[in-house]
Amino acid sequence: MSRRVKELELDELWTFVGRKRRKVWLWLAVERYSRRLVAWVLGSRGRATARRLWQALPPPYRTGAWYHTDE
Repeated sequence: MSRRVKELELDELWTFVGRKRRKVWLWLAVERYSRRLVAWVLGSRGRATARRLWQALPPPYRTGAWYHTDE
């Protein structure tokens, strides 16, 4: 039985919360083959929110996984 490498697609999108002046980013980590949502966070588009997404990942996805982004 072959074991499939864990692959996550990481993406972000923005939306407004309350007022149009309040832009919020939704960061997602989606398992590539099953399309299962693994983790998500709300925040800015900065490094601190990226760190929060990393911390939200279950430990098995923090090592030995491939990550795909749109950049």
